[in-house]
Amino acid sequence: MNRLRALVVEDNELARDMIAKMFAMAGHEMVAHCTGLEDTLDTYRKLKPDLVTLDLSLGEGVDGLKVLKGILAADPKAKVVILSANIQKDARERLLQAGAKGFLTKPFTIKDFTALIEKVGGQ
Repeated sequence: MNRLRALVVEDNELARDMIAKMFAMAGHEMVAHCTGLEDTLDTYRKLKPDLVTLDLSLGEGVDGLKVLKGILAADPKAKVVILSANIQKDARERLLQAGAKGFLTKPFTIKDFTALIEKVGGQ
């Protein structure tokens, strides 16, 4: 598989650092990180990453579902995976309908992370 370039949307610095390390361990690269709707959309448009990881619980009242919909409005072919601590069944269904390509519930293992990003990134 080719090296993936990823945008990480995560407001927690420790989680963001862990995700960046996992991308590196899997042979991929985090090219940028964001924490809000407008900076995510601007960064996505500028960098055109291969994959986006998105936490649903972003600070300052930022709604992860709005971020997902904004990315997909900008690029309907965007590959967005959700990495969040609380993904209930009904939320999963709404996110899949909105265009998310996959989910991992925090905390997750490097094995599960690598399997998901390589599956989605190879689509």
